[in-house]
Amino acid sequence: MKFDIDFISFVSVFVPLAVGVYFFRRVLNATKILILLVGITAVLEIGVATFYYLEWNNLFFFHLHTFFEFILLSWFYINITRSRRFKVLVLFLVPLFLIFSAIVVSWFENAFGFNSLQRHIESALIVFYALYYLFESRHYRDEVWFNNPFLIFSITAIIYFLGSLFVFIFANQMFTTGNDASWAIHGVLNILLNLVIVLVVLKSITTSKR
Repeated sequence: MKFDIDFISFVSVFVPLAVGVYFFRRVLNATKILILLVGITAVLEIGVATFYYLEWNNLFFFHLHTFFEFILLSWFYINITRSRRFKVLVLFLVPLFLIFSAIVVSWFENAFGFNSLQRHIESALIVFYALYYLFESRHYRDEVWFNNPFLIFSITAIIYFLGSLFVFIFANQMFTTGNDASWAIHGVLNILLNLVIVLVVLKSITTSKR
């Protein structure tokens, strides 16, 4: 079961990448950021799989992905929100998070071991971004949630990052007990996020034509 979910999760990242590359010139600028994120994720996933096959330590990819994911999603929310104050706040949080992560990974945790403090902080901040966007969007009556690809993504991001936060809080248990259920949950969340990005790309084409 774990292998099946892991494999589907691995393959699923290439679906939004293929769709995104095909429609790249026709989508909204914010959607292009998500496509770039998927592309970087795909490269890192290949690295993880390669290092795993060679029996080399691949856990540093986890930290690299967190860095890139936070930077690009911060950029994404700067693009889709309207509040100048929020944009400034995000611009302040990005270097703060990167400095914090570098310190934690370099001095307090092992960059080549599984440690999730960096991921906890990232998840909390991205959930905050998404919640703010949902709150901001409610003030604009022209926004119909299902017609707005970024509202769909934000709702999914809340589910994904809260779920990931729960999974990684119990990360130590996963390693000490071999509990595959937590990894399966994480795989399902990855699949959900990748499928929703496909939907966002397709709906972004429609939105950009208006």
